[in-house]
Amino acid sequence: MTPSWKVAITRDVLDSRGEPSFGRHALSILDGAAGLAWEYLSEVVPAITADHAARYDAIYRGSLFDRPFAGTLIAKCAAFPSAAHRSSAERNAG
Repeated sequence: MTPSWKVAITRDVLDSRGEPSFGRHALSILDGAAGLAWEYLSEVVPAITADHAARYDAIYRGSLFDRPFAGTLIAKCAAFPSAAHRSSAERNAG
């Protein structure tokens, strides 16, 4: 099955052993999510670029970024259809 969502996590969340500083368990929800693929960005970056935004549906930014935006999820607006455009069955389904 081809994933319908592609998520990236910035590498600054990794400790010196290459493990997430908040623990692996926090990422288990991503591992088990149907239709979702995730990966770390290939290198530590000072900013999210247009190329990153084009490649992923969502990007979790770690602590190296300017506050108050550190530790936030950035997602493409197009990935979240407006409730006004969804049928009542879709809205009731979740």
